Amino acid sequence: SLLNLSTIRGFQTNNRGLRTLIVGIDIGIQIAAIKRIQYNGGQTGALRTFFFKLCNLQQAAVAPVFVFDGPGRPTMKRNKKVSQDPLSFTEPLKTLIKSFGFYFYEAPGEAEAELAQLNKLGFIDAVITEDGDALVFGATRVIRTIG
Repeated sequence: SLLNLSTIRGFQTNNRGLRTLIVGIDIGIQIAAIKRIQYNGGQTGALRTFFFKLCNLQQAAVAPVFVFDGPGRPTMKRNKKVSQDPLSFTEPLKTLIKSFGFYFYEAPGEAEAELAQLNKLGFIDAVITEDGDALVFGATRVIRTIG
């Protein structure tokens, strides 16, 4: 689990002396899950679900960094058109992220590529994404879900 990993890696073997596991989160994967919830339960239900994901992160000994896809993201992926998330959808998520004291930023291109590079260079300890592209881009530690 993320809590178990953060305890072991954050408190026992972190080489930064921060006693915290730094995780990069592909917000695009979270947005896709939230959109499915929103389709069934409206925006309030979707934001509520994301709120509880943030609560889970707050309980773990982690410093999350949420990375949004940027303007250089390809318009096609796996022969499918990639949709852009409207500000009306992403702004409430950013507000929640800031309210918890977590960090976010926009990658120059794909979030997965940015996170993999940050992980490879040692700036973050793990990438949280359900997309296997992070491994293709060179991530060394990938966690599939927030929990």
